[in-house]
Parts: sequence; C-alpha cells; structure tokens
Amino acid sequence: VIPELNGLFFDEETVDSLDSAVMQFEAMESRFHPVEIRSSGEQFGEERFSLEMVQFVSEKFEEHRLRFRSTIQTSNLSNQN
Repeated sequence: VIPELNGLFFDEETVDSLDSAVMQFEAMESRFHPVEIRSSGEQFGEERFSLEMVQFVSEKFEEHRLRFRSTIQTSNLSNQN
C-alpha cells in the first residue's frame, strides 16, 4: 500500500482505528484514482507471480546444479590421487 495513492493504513487492529481510517478515506475519496490503484495492484497479479516463481526456481536449480557439479569434480580429482 502506498498511503493516499492506493490505500490507507490504520494504526491498530481496533474498531476505533479502522473507523478513523474509513472516515479519512471518505474525506479524501475523490483524490484516489481507480486507474492508478488498478495499475498498482496488477504488480501482484497471478501472471507476474508465476513468472517470478519460475525464474526464482530456475535460478536456484542452476545454482544447485553448479555446486553439485563442482562437488563431483572435486571428488573425482581426489579419487584419482
């Protein structure tokens, strides 16, 4: 959440704090822009999540593969001596 751009925070998990945030929102509702809010929310969409998850797993797999290869090569060199 970017305060006053795409939402508001409230300080405590209490009825009074939430009520205060709702009143603040109602007082400034016209300053919120639905297109900006949607654009901001889209960065957390399913498509982006899937793409970033695949990239993360691929990177970690490659790191593991390289470490494993290095371990095997080191082991083979030790066995040759």
